[in-house]
Amino acid sequence: MKNLSLDILAVICFLYGTVVYSETGLTPNMVRDGGMETWREVPPEQPQYNNLKGLQVSFTDTGNILMPSAYEQGGISVVQRESGDVFSGKYSLRLKASRFYMLSAYESAYYDVRQGDIYVVRFMAKGKGSARAWLNVYRDREGLGNAHTLERKGTPVPERWTVIEQRMLVGQTSPTKVYPAIESASEMLIDDVFMGRVLREDEQSEAKRVPKEYDARIAFASPAAAAPVIDGKLDEEC
Repeated sequence: MKNLSLDILAVICFLYGTVVYSETGLTPNMVRDGGMETWREVPPEQPQYNNLKGLQVSFTDTGNILMPSAYEQGGISVVQRESGDVFSGKYSLRLKASRFYMLSAYESAYYDVRQGDIYVVRFMAKGKGSARAWLNVYRDREGLGNAHTLERKGTPVPERWTVIEQRMLVGQTSPTKVYPAIESASEMLIDDVFMGRVLREDEQSEAKRVPKEYDARIAFASPAAAAPVIDGKLDEEC
């Protein structure tokens, strides 16, 4: 067990020193509607309604419960739509939750996971207390634990919106899926959630060299004596 822990630590140090600071790009946002702009209605006839009606939630004029499209499940006590104080768009999320599990933005967004993958999570927060993201790692349906937090920046404050950023490493053996969640220890505003995986080496595109045979087609220009007249006619000497 001791040797395994040292191996994991070595992997973290190696990746932290190379990949994290040499990333060339990220995947698109893997979280559905990270800006919290789209909200769905949960009517009383849906089973989820009874689980939510006793919580601090937002209701429509017809009595349906409003839920952000990013929400899937989790231990929430406050989940409300906020329109008076947002970072961008029309709405933000007023949240208090031990785990606010988020739906993926597109099919298979949380799959195709490899050991050594690094994920970047960014979101805007405003409030007093702490807010952080978790990345649960699975092998098929078996839970393997949380991804290792390499770095976490930003502390929420009541007076202004603050960006929270985390970098997390999947160190587990043979993972197949990640499942993200946000935790808020106290009632807090959340907006613009982004989660992307750092592109792997085989996914990064490199600039291609111009083939040798094209050298003869390269022309060199010299400064013109007078500026051309922009009239659609190519009759100037320059």
